[in-house]
Amino acid sequence: MKVEAGLRLKRSPAVSGGDSRGSIPRMGNPLRSFESAASVSKARSQDVDTARNLYLSTSFDLIGERINVLVTSLDSATSSSPSTLLVASDCAVLIVDPQPGLAFAVQSLDRQLLLNNLIAVAKTAKAFSLPLIVSTSASKIFSGPMFAALREHIADVAPLERKNMNAWEDAAVKAAVVGTGRKVLLVAGLLTEACVSFPAINAVEAGFHVYCIADACGGATQESHRLALERMRDFGVQMTSWLQVLLELQRDWTRCETYDAARAIVEHHAGGYGIGLAYARDMIGSPVALSPAAAAGRS
Repeated sequence: MKVEAGLRLKRSPAVSGGDSRGSIPRMGNPLRSFESAASVSKARSQDVDTARNLYLSTSFDLIGERINVLVTSLDSATSSSPSTLLVASDCAVLIVDPQPGLAFAVQSLDRQLLLNNLIAVAKTAKAFSLPLIVSTSASKIFSGPMFAALREHIADVAPLERKNMNAWEDAAVKAAVVGTGRKVLLVAGLLTEACVSFPAINAVEAGFHVYCIADACGGATQESHRLALERMRDFGVQMTSWLQVLLELQRDWTRCETYDAARAIVEHHAGGYGIGLAYARDMIGSPVALSPAAAAGRS
């Protein structure tokens, strides 16, 4: 009887909640527990999906922004100026740092050839009445004045002296370029890696159609010169040469108003092409009536 009473005594306390059926704990509804676990799992899955969608959305937004930047850059690079080809009335020329002290560092091409090409650029600007801006830097302490041979041909152009590398960050130079009212900017000078590329890139950003006259630019090495040209091209600067600029502006050798000046520039500065033009001029002149004796001698 005592043992039975003890057993009864141990079974008598009710579980929390006052269960009168004994001390066996209530396990709850298994289906409800499963549903609860499933609900938690679903919530976590939704959180993961939400996080994934947010990440993908953000990534696509970033990609979209980069695509827009690229498209804008390409539009700037490829959008046509008033003419797909260069037109004199649209163009201005900026020659940066044509100075002997900087020419000492040029290794990308022969320095004499560089000077020849810069003179050709300046003459072309004058022949086609293009506004010409020349900027120099450190002319009294390191770089020296403008090349004397260049100065002879543009004595009426006063160089704009500046202190910083980037001519576009110089108020006077920028104002001079903007003040021309032209939206096509032809850039040449040295060094390609800095004083040419910096204003060229900034001018593109400012809405100009920019052309780098690459063979009238000098770089510290061939490789750094090439990389600077590529960097400019990446920002929308178009590459050209001084001869292409001249021929593009002339376009027709029957254009009488610029024919003599354009032909003279080619003859003096375009190497074999110029020699060929001079030869053709001398050998194929206006027809001359031959005397009977001369005609007989040619027969």
